[in-house]
Amino acid sequence: MGAFSGCTSLTCAVLPETLTAVPDDCFSGCTSLETIVLGSDLKEIGSRAFFGCTRLDSVYIPQSVESIDHEAFLGTNTVITGVRGSTAERFAAEHGIVFTACEDVVATAGRVSSLSHADRRFYARLLVLCGMLLLLFGAVSKHVKRRMAG
Repeated sequence: MGAFSGCTSLTCAVLPETLTAVPDDCFSGCTSLETIVLGSDLKEIGSRAFFGCTRLDSVYIPQSVESIDHEAFLGTNTVITGVRGSTAERFAAEHGIVFTACEDVVATAGRVSSLSHADRRFYARLLVLCGMLLLLFGAVSKHVKRRMAG
């Protein structure tokens, strides 16, 4: 039984940056989960971590992830977004899951008016997640530069 397993009222979760693994069954059966933000230090996504998360349309998997259990997204229709050449892209290809590279999401944003309402909603979520990541990386970069300078 995972930490949030069966929590049907959970709609959004932001995992700590320091978390290195999403344990087995962690969000299993969270049927209302729509948004998950994974930390940049994440290395592993466990078995059935998101099993049955039927409203989880998309998830950005950071480039730091090295291992994704083959049953991590069982029972979902999730689109995986990530960096080209990453573990996320290989996992998606091996398991017949749609993969979108962050670069493609940004390119598609310019053609939003030609998309259906559902597709616009999907890309809007992806853009928000990618934007959050860019802001985070910018803040971390500034912090590191300040620490190195002083």
